[in-house]
Amino acid sequence: KKAGWGTFSIGYESLEGDGSRGFSTPLATLHAFNGFADVFLNTPADGLKDIYLKAVLPLIDGVSTTIFYHEFESESGSVDYGREYDFVLGYMFNKNLSCTAKLALFEGDNKPDISRFFLQLDGKF
Repeated sequence: KKAGWGTFSIGYESLEGDGSRGFSTPLATLHAFNGFADVFLNTPADGLKDIYLKAVLPLIDGVSTTIFYHEFESESGSVDYGREYDFVLGYMFNKNLSCTAKLALFEGDNKPDISRFFLQLDGKF
């Protein structure tokens, strides 16, 4: 059973750098931002601009999918860092147990390519 068209959004994030150090948030949950490949856990010295598209698409009852596309470049200068594709698939077994799979594919222009896969099981008690 399909559940509608889903939602689509576009976003822009800019983190400054001064040429020797990038913006830092040492107590933040960084995996939630700038792609799931975790290439930018530390902001580059020239900063980071992240332009992204997000689509949340319903599949069948209990199953959800989210797709991200990120385009990364420096905040100062014109360095193209690369792009990333993120895919998230979630399944609710019941109200207390769910599973999430994430696939991150980073294609670097000035950084190495990275692929990561995460599998997570969540329980509520």
